Amino acid sequence: MVKKTYTIEIDENDNILDFIEKPIKPFNNIMGTGNIIFKKSFLKYIDETPVNSIRGEKELVDFLKIILKEYGKVTTFKVGDSYINLNTKEDYYNLVRLFGIKVDIYRDSKYGVESI
Repeated sequence: MVKKTYTIEIDENDNILDFIEKPIKPFNNIMGTGNIIFKKSFLKYIDETPVNSIRGEKELVDFLKIILKEYGKVTTFKVGDSYINLNTKEDYYNLVRLFGIKVDIYRDSKYGVESI
């Protein structure tokens, strides 16, 4: 799962040293979930965050790296022991298999897409 999100490099005090977006070979099992608490003043760094040339979007990791560079200290906290990135049908079936949770899936006739 770490390959689908991002991971972090941390020191012995859980201070973040670096953010690594979608690592090809994850060196740990710490997965970024996007559950972030930061000061309102940090929003100004969104404008400084570059647009990813491949995806055409600003990446959360690039935004967080700017904050880390500017402030020098960013810490982490544990959200949970398991996580499912719920973006695809396969993700949904994993959710059902692991937790026994079922959510209705329907097809939108106007757009022809399935929703959970």
